[in-house]
Amino acid sequence: MPIRREAGAALVLILVVSILPISCRLLGGGVKTSAVAANKVCCECHIDFEGEELVRVHEKHQVACVRCHGHSQAHMEDEVRKTPADFTARGKGMEVFCLTCHDPVKHHRIGPHKEEAAKTDPARRRSCTQCHGEHKLVEMEAIKPK
Repeated sequence: MPIRREAGAALVLILVVSILPISCRLLGGGVKTSAVAANKVCCECHIDFEGEELVRVHEKHQVACVRCHGHSQAHMEDEVRKTPADFTARGKGMEVFCLTCHDPVKHHRIGPHKEEAAKTDPARRRSCTQCHGEHKLVEMEAIKPK
């Protein structure tokens, strides 16, 4: 049985070693990179998000863009701006992203969140970004390659 255990440990080591360089590069080059530094990569193109309320609040809590939008490698390499990020949402769909980290039970017991959760018709509920920063892309035309 020791051979099987060693093989399993070797497989885990290979996986970690193969993922680590990608993770470090996407997080700005270091394991202890701040969310602000990690987001610089995204803000090179998404200039309108630098300093935006939703981004600023999440950076304060060390939550970078990749946490919600994935690593989005194809998106970052697309110079003609046609490839979307790995994960995106608009309007009511945004709640799915928000509630993966924000505890719905805790948040839906206080203030305006309680009022929104009490609405029986989901169509009448506001989306998270209607109150907590738009976090909306400015429409841009795709750039045609030369």
